[in-house]
Amino acid sequence: MFLAGCAAQPARNNLDRLYAAEDARPTTTEGLAPIFALLDSTTEPTTLAVAVRAVGRLQRPAFVDSLTRFLTHRDAAVRAEAANAIAQSVQPGRDTAAVMRARTVLHERLLRPNAATDLGVLARSIGRLPHESPAVAVAVGEDIARAVLASPDTTCRVRPAASVNAAPGTLYGATHGIYAVARRARSLGCFANALAQSALHSRTAGDTAVWTRELALLALQAANQADAALLAAALRDGDPRVRRLGLRIPRDAPPAFIARVAEAGLADTASMVRIDAVRTLGTLRSPEGCAIAIRSMGDAAVAVRIEAVDAVATTCRDTIASPILDSLVRLLPHDTTGAQGSWHIPARALIALARTSPTRATPHFGHFRMHPVWQVRAALGAAARATNDSSVLLDLLSDRDANVREETITHLAQMGGTLRERAVRAGLAATEYQVVLAAATAAESVATIDASTLAAALGRLTTKREETSRDPRRELLERIAQRGTRADAALLRPYLRDFDTLIARRAAEVLTGWTGSPVQPSSTSQSLAASATATTGTGRLYLRITISEATGGGRILVRLFADETPATVARVAQHARDGYYEGRTFHRVVPNFVIQGGSPDANEYVGDGPYMRDELGLRSHTRGTLGISTRGRDTGDAQIFVNLIDNFRLDHDYTVFGEVVEGMDVVDRIGAGAVMRKVEVVSR
Repeated sequence: MFLAGCAAQPARNNLDRLYAAEDARPTTTEGLAPIFALLDSTTEPTTLAVAVRAVGRLQRPAFVDSLTRFLTHRDAAVRAEAANAIAQSVQPGRDTAAVMRARTVLHERLLRPNAATDLGVLARSIGRLPHESPAVAVAVGEDIARAVLASPDTTCRVRPAASVNAAPGTLYGATHGIYAVARRARSLGCFANALAQSALHSRTAGDTAVWTRELALLALQAANQADAALLAAALRDGDPRVRRLGLRIPRDAPPAFIARVAEAGLADTASMVRIDAVRTLGTLRSPEGCAIAIRSMGDAAVAVRIEAVDAVATTCRDTIASPILDSLVRLLPHDTTGAQGSWHIPARALIALARTSPTRATPHFGHFRMHPVWQVRAALGAAARATNDSSVLLDLLSDRDANVREETITHLAQMGGTLRERAVRAGLAATEYQVVLAAATAAESVATIDASTLAAALGRLTTKREETSRDPRRELLERIAQRGTRADAALLRPYLRDFDTLIARRAAEVLTGWTGSPVQPSSTSQSLAASATATTGTGRLYLRITISEATGGGRILVRLFADETPATVARVAQHARDGYYEGRTFHRVVPNFVIQGGSPDANEYVGDGPYMRDELGLRSHTRGTLGISTRGRDTGDAQIFVNLIDNFRLDHDYTVFGEVVEGMDVVDRIGAGAVMRKVEVVSR
């Protein structure tokens, strides 16, 4: 045992050096050395796969050639990581030559894979390349389909699902690749269409088969090639994840057809299907649609009832909708509970009522203004905007909660004139990032805000030296660039040495434009926060999240992917041990998408700094997986989100670091404002 431990230690040390190098996002030969040393020296497949994945995560087009040799490695896991790493290296696609080179090497292996199981990951990787034109993307989709169909039949006929000679993983990867092609090109060739339809007709059980059917239908819908027969077949599927996609009806469909499909969806046993069924009613303003929307307000699931509020407002005549909405607004509780449905339905109803009957809505404004839940006051702001009540909005401009002030600035800016200017000046005097960002964005249309005023706000945020201030500071820089002249150069010269290299580079560009002479930033590249890697000993690592009883209650158990995302798991786990998440909320809840939380200020722009790096891989954002919220590459700030459905469009852009193994029913009933009473790290 001692000798085994000694043998394992060098490997552990090598990986630690590799992870540290990844944290630095190196650009120099010296910085890259630990990653490439492991890539060139190790023969152990597991370690080599990690090194290959690390190179891909750097997203450096120049490294495509360094990865190509691993496409023929003897180990399937290494080959899979190599294909994915090549695709990741050329994101976001500014280097056209590198994209073409990546496509060439992946295409060669697609035609001659090491094994049939390689086809799936090769198809997925080549499909998601940032192809330089829709025509090229469509051609790639055809190549994927031909490789998987592997049939002497040269026609584009739809094969019976049983005749498609492909393993489940292969078919899943192929449909994932075709879906990526369809999203980019908004079209599919005939072979790709045939493969997607064949995959959709499969009724095989298991998650991989369900994902395949979802991706096939999503691809056909993205290409506008899903007809009524295919949608009807989807609605009969045995899994609700597929059935809900059958409710994505074209907007120009006959009203009677829309009503019939929506009503069928509302009879489904799965709430995720019923949610989309109610949303389908959004384009249907008719007595029949109104009757269906009203019935859906009695649904057992709160999320469905919340969606039904908007459906009633859009499908029913105002004389019918207004009394119903008014009765819902009156249900607003006086306490601070955040349990799903307590204030959520009345708040949604007030906004809808303000649009359908302003005279009925305004008597409720006083009650909403005094409510202790900030989301309720934010709903008041949206209602005041709908009724053009500037007095309420000006009052909310000094609200105690920054999120209310942020939304109020946006509302006032839309009203224009002196109201916009007052909102902008108030926002620029603030220190909360989301408030300043809203003001800086609105300032684009306020000519009276000069460069020095904007620079003062920029300086105030800069003194905090927090990477998470990047968004408002970047927006302020853009406004300064618009308003400033050569005479204002002194305002920006200090930012050439900024702690955020992105800000320093932009300051140099602005100064170059103003002065007419090249200006270079003097800021050096900063490493991301170095993260200790997550170690689990002999067991697996879990996160146990307990929701406050006052906001719904329940426990959620999350298995963490420490081997795939070691830096992310280490950061989140350490925060959990330190009590960072306790008392924080899920501030963003979008039914049939995600729930997001963990912000100190319950806001997208306020999280823990410094930024953490992305750890992107082959794992998909399937229902129940956890991701890290970002606002661009490597901008994670420890905010987490849980996927409520299979969100394949998020793949390869957001880190997947865990999955819910117990308590998904708790996740499904979480509403905005739900509080994480306790977050613990446990091992099993």
